Amino acid sequence: MAKGTRADPVICFRCRHNTTPRTNIDNAGLSQRFRLECGPGAVDTNEVSEMLKDVDKDLEDYRSEILLLQSRILYIETQQTRLKKHAVGLRSLNSPIRKVPNGILLRIFDYACNKNLLQEFPWSKDFKSLPRIMEPFRHLPAMSISSVCTRWRSVALSSPAIWSRISPKLSSENSRLANVESVLSGFLQTVKLHLRRSEQHPLAVELHIRGFENSVVPQRFLAFDLVCNHSWCSFKLGGDQPIS
Repeated sequence: MAKGTRADPVICFRCRHNTTPRTNIDNAGLSQRFRLECGPGAVDTNEVSEMLKDVDKDLEDYRSEILLLQSRILYIETQQTRLKKHAVGLRSLNSPIRKVPNGILLRIFDYACNKNLLQEFPWSKDFKSLPRIMEPFRHLPAMSISSVCTRWRSVALSSPAIWSRISPKLSSENSRLANVESVLSGFLQTVKLHLRRSEQHPLAVELHIRGFENSVVPQRFLAFDLVCNHSWCSFKLGGDQPIS
């Protein structure tokens, strides 16, 4: 590069025009001064100060340009991610499951929802094996199916039968809690949800109680008005002790 005081122009991202930096870091003459000039009067401090001011201004311009470019890159990456998700959505329109009639889909759901396991938590401390994390579809098929998409939810809600098959598992130790309804609010609300969505379809209940004393079914289950007012097609009771 020939000796000079100006650098090669660059393209400004904001205005898309060529701009020339104030500082030419490839200035051969200045590089020679770095190597040769020395002594008390060899350097013009005012000149150096002006050059440093230009350097600071150029650095600030570069920082601004970098921020703008990073912002642009982030925007492009975001748009790319959105476009990929959009492509997935478009491909799903060709999914074979969309061609299945609601009647057949309902039969599949009815077959899959053989039992909805509703387990209390916290579990009894004297129960040897603590409850493991339940697999949603395996243990709560009706709720899992109704959470997939709008269509599946609509089909699931139109079938009271899949909500009517419940298997509550209770712990008698929780009956001694002073605030049992507060502690077990999640469990109680889930039971009520299944009962409400089962509408007037006969219930198939398989009640299991761990460690129940004096063969008494916890009142928190039988106290549900929806349970008492429902017609039942079957009822099974299991536990640690036989009922006399």
